[in-house]
Amino acid sequence: MDSVHVPGLGTESQASALGHTQMVSLLAGIGLIAYGLRLLTTSKLAPSPEASVRNLPRDASHHIDFAVFTTQPVGAASTSGVTLETLPFDNLSLRALPLDPVLRNKVRTVADACFSRVTPVPLQSPKLVATSAGALQLLGLGASEIARPEFVEYVSGDAVLPGAEPAAHCYCGHQFGNFVGQLGDGTVMYLGEIVNEGGERWELQLKGSGRTPYSRKSDGRKVLRSSIREFLCSEASFYLGIPTSRAGSVVTSESLVVRDVQYTGDPVAENCAIVTRIAPTFLRFGSFEIFKKRDPQTGQEGPSPGNYELQRQLLDHVMNTYFADVVAREVPGGDGAASTGDVKVDMERTIEASLRQCGVYLYDLSWVNDRIEVIVSTHPPQHAPEGPDSEVLEQAIRAVREQLWASPQMEAMMEKYELSIATPGASDVLRTDKEFVAWKGFPVVVTTTQPHKKKTKFEGNLVRRDDEFVHLNLKGRPIKVPRELVAEVSLPPPKYEKGDSEMGKLKKKWSWRNAGANAGEGGIVESDGTVAEDTAGGDPWDIEYPEADWGEDDHLPATPKGDSAVARYAAVYREIVLRTARLVAQWQCLGFCHGVLNTDNMSILGITIDYGPFGFMEAYDPDHICNGSDDAGRYRYSAQPEICKWNLRKLAEALDPTLPQTVSLPILEAEYDGTFRREYEDRMLQKLGFLAPISREEDLEMLQDLLSVMESTGADWTDTFRALARVGRGDDLDLVEKQIVDNCCSAEAMAKRFERKADVYPLNLFPENAQKFADLAREDPEELSDILQGPAFSDTETGLQEVAAKSALAETLRQQAATMRQLSPADKRSSDQAQWGAWLEAYQARMAREPDAYHSAGHMDGVNPSFVLRNWVCQTVISEAQEGRYEGVQEVMALLERPYADLPPGCRFAGSAAPEWATDLCVT
Repeated sequence: MDSVHVPGLGTESQASALGHTQMVSLLAGIGLIAYGLRLLTTSKLAPSPEASVRNLPRDASHHIDFAVFTTQPVGAASTSGVTLETLPFDNLSLRALPLDPVLRNKVRTVADACFSRVTPVPLQSPKLVATSAGALQLLGLGASEIARPEFVEYVSGDAVLPGAEPAAHCYCGHQFGNFVGQLGDGTVMYLGEIVNEGGERWELQLKGSGRTPYSRKSDGRKVLRSSIREFLCSEASFYLGIPTSRAGSVVTSESLVVRDVQYTGDPVAENCAIVTRIAPTFLRFGSFEIFKKRDPQTGQEGPSPGNYELQRQLLDHVMNTYFADVVAREVPGGDGAASTGDVKVDMERTIEASLRQCGVYLYDLSWVNDRIEVIVSTHPPQHAPEGPDSEVLEQAIRAVREQLWASPQMEAMMEKYELSIATPGASDVLRTDKEFVAWKGFPVVVTTTQPHKKKTKFEGNLVRRDDEFVHLNLKGRPIKVPRELVAEVSLPPPKYEKGDSEMGKLKKKWSWRNAGANAGEGGIVESDGTVAEDTAGGDPWDIEYPEADWGEDDHLPATPKGDSAVARYAAVYREIVLRTARLVAQWQCLGFCHGVLNTDNMSILGITIDYGPFGFMEAYDPDHICNGSDDAGRYRYSAQPEICKWNLRKLAEALDPTLPQTVSLPILEAEYDGTFRREYEDRMLQKLGFLAPISREEDLEMLQDLLSVMESTGADWTDTFRALARVGRGDDLDLVEKQIVDNCCSAEAMAKRFERKADVYPLNLFPENAQKFADLAREDPEELSDILQGPAFSDTETGLQEVAAKSALAETLRQQAATMRQLSPADKRSSDQAQWGAWLEAYQARMAREPDAYHSAGHMDGVNPSFVLRNWVCQTVISEAQEGRYEGVQEVMALLERPYADLPPGCRFAGSAAPEWATDLCVT
């Protein structure tokens, strides 16, 4: 098997301190960004994960596409001459998108607008806590500007930067699986967008700067503890190589607000603080949910329900500003891109790009006499080909034809060539109801077990299959073949017909239902060479919007005709899917848990935003929950990949009808799981130092064994992977084992883990709820699925079984906790040593097969950090800052800037073990 059990799916630009040099090195497909460089998740107004990529494959058949964006060394931006008063603001979003006409800053529903104008509320006696020189250099600000007293005034909201236009963004969201209607920037204010000397666009925000129309019952303020957390983790993620927003500064003040820190009914007064946030944009999935109509489960709706004209305006802004290069690359000609001058080359590019829009790869393309033969696969060309399912193939054929005929030159060429699209490995036999629906209108061959009307084979266009017959259309004559006699229904080999002057007429008749396995000329080619009439009708250039989503008062976008609008939108959505899949793979590999993966916290650019109750996992536990408020464990570590996919599905819903779900959802299904799994597996094998192409299957099995041992012993995620490099260097195996076992959880800590799992709501369903859940399953299984965080049961009996199984699991976990508490420290350590000793011996043998194990160990140091922002480290400097001692924040910042370097001698934050006071630290 060429797979590994990936938490959440069922079965790192890493910094390296290479002396004091500043260089970029890509090692075996993983970008190692040397100390002092910045990995930017932006580009010249249109970021792309493929920009400036170098691929160094791990082996000939598998590699990581990892993006390294051109960057500047420390200090480069300080020579720009930009001052606080001359920052080059270009507030494009406020020009391109509608503003709320109401100027009064009052909490309200904001309809048909994306932003509301606001004014920051000054803090009392603001004080600077810390800054990130690297983040502020993105704006062109150097050390001299940061040192000016005016800097604190601007970043605390006491003064407004010249050129800034403070505003708050309107968005909605699904929170913990439920649509909650209008949310928006309740504590954040957009100041504007700065285009630096390199042409990079950066949005500047103040978080904690006062009330906005979206503050609901909030005061619009943030406190020092949460502000320090967001400041530090934004920068920590950046230096780890995780695509992320940045944080330029954090200020505190003598202004006070009252907060109930742990929601226990014991509120305390805390100091207000403001974080300066920077990103190419903070637009998010929820930005598109403002158009949502009333949700049947929650009864909530967006503030601009059905305003699809604004929906398209927002999507156009996102596409043209942040994805222009993606569209130019993926949709040749769709954006007016220049031809290569060679029609054949243009056609090849168009075919490949059109297939990629549908999640299909071009495996091979040949010009054979008067035919264009195309082989497609669901896998990249470096892998063994595998044909897509019929629905995806239909969509791919439609996309190819649509794009080829959008160009007069290509259309003329199609009069000379036949186009054949083949799918290796796909079955020609139709078996399921889904396949019979998908292949409706296609030519099929029905073979019977005995003669029917003196024949055992019938050829024609498939109409349908019901309980009694298979219905065909034989040249306009209907015929029914009894199902009891049918041995097989199969797709015949494709037949071809040369193009002719009737191409235009055929194009008009053609529709996706009868594109066929032969995509040559529209319509269905009959055995006598004639073209059957398309009884379904319809113009493929007319985009059909779901009528159920319309109302009489809806503002519908203009129907795109021939301008490839949907193809361009699809390219944007696909890019978002790919970036999100790669992002969550990086999270998983670094043990990062976001904590609140609501749709309103998911960036449209595939970067990490909105740091709240995050956590870098310490002891490995696939069910680790970093957010103390996540009672159901919805956003636990192992669930993050699937939750991000769920959120992408909600984004697809939010983009409909401008981008129909019939286009977007197949892209999601075709791209997300495979992209995530490949990225995750490749990165994890890099973490193990497996660089040589020996046996991927064996390597993945060893990875799975490692994760099992780490879970059963409670091994520290970060320290374990860091320690494994010692094996490649030839260190004594007993010493490596000791280092890992020393950082494993105690028996008491393991017992608490089991108890926490038993208390998580989905594992503890009570029998008295069974009937309620069963009723809900019949009436609304999707809602029940959200409640259960898994598949919904369909009847009372199944519901009782579900409850019994969950209750039994909870009881088993409690028994495991009791058993663990009976272990003495010596017994626990002995058990851990036995498990680690066996695995390390196997790992040592595998590393011995590396051509240069010492070299592999060096690679490992570049992808396995020695230092991450553990919660106890963060809380230590927060407590100091609350007492007026801010040096610790900058001290931790210095360590976060070099996460892949060994910690300096005597570092007070060395080691993974949390102090006694932080053992049960809970972040909400």
